[in-house]
Amino acid sequence: QNDAFINVLSIAYHPMSFLTIEPGLSVKKEWDRNTGSRTDTPSAGFALICSPDRDLQFTSRASYARGVSEDPLKENSTLNTSALLNWKIGKSFLGEQSLSVQVEYKHVAQTSALNSSQPNLTGLVQWKVAGF
Repeated sequence: QNDAFINVLSIAYHPMSFLTIEPGLSVKKEWDRNTGSRTDTPSAGFALICSPDRDLQFTSRASYARGVSEDPLKENSTLNTSALLNWKIGKSFLGEQSLSVQVEYKHVAQTSALNSSQPNLTGLVQWKVAGF
């Protein structure tokens, strides 16, 4: 069983009415009750949200975290990126329709020689019909 504390600092900046920039920093401190080992994981992230039209929104995010531990088996680094496009298509005889396309990439690299890197790429296409 672990105890964990997370401190987060983030801001949202709107330089233009259709654009939001969100940088963020966090630090996670984790203690393993069984072994007494401690793991510190600082991370940094960035998000860009753009809505050039009320029916269209593009969101991209990226973050990096590095776990530093007294237990070398718990040390790792993680890179996350994602891109999301939401488009409100409009009304039809089926109802209100929207289309979402999302792509995510995650790469976890273990620093111990026992584990190898684990990249992961996923995609999602979603068509929503409200009132069907």
